[in-house]
Amino acid sequence: MQVPAIWFTAVAAVLALSACGAPSTTASTASSPSSAASGSPAAASTDACPTQLTPAQTEGPYFKPGSPPRTSLIESGMTGTRLLLSGRVLTLACAPVAGVTLDFWQADAGGNYDNSGYRLRGHQSTDAAGRYSLETIVPGEYPGRTEHIHVKVSAPGKAVL
Repeated sequence: MQVPAIWFTAVAAVLALSACGAPSTTASTASSPSSAASGSPAAASTDACPTQLTPAQTEGPYFKPGSPPRTSLIESGMTGTRLLLSGRVLTLACAPVAGVTLDFWQADAGGNYDNSGYRLRGHQSTDAAGRYSLETIVPGEYPGRTEHIHVKVSAPGKAVL
């Protein structure tokens, strides 16, 4: 099965830590699609340090608080092209930021959100090196939107982005 030529970045988000005297922080993402048949994600990386803060954006529709901690959103019987989304949360000086919570949610391959449960929803925290990694599927389109994954980024005591 041929891997579709879909490359996208979830959302590059910034934690506005400078307002509290801490360095500003940015989340960088690298993602790569893979074949559901092979299950082997292609590699991609973004190694450059950020040069500016990423602006805050609207939360987006269908957010549901209380998602479970997960490193994989893939469940048994789920269809779609597998995607490994990984990156680091860094300050503008390229220092890693540990303990940042990333809350992910997305549509399924058909462009539908689960509004009653937590399918294709989950959160995780960055490690000591500021890293995160999420296994999921490429989301489907729905009217008025291209394929995308939502991410809410927050650090203790800081504004949510």
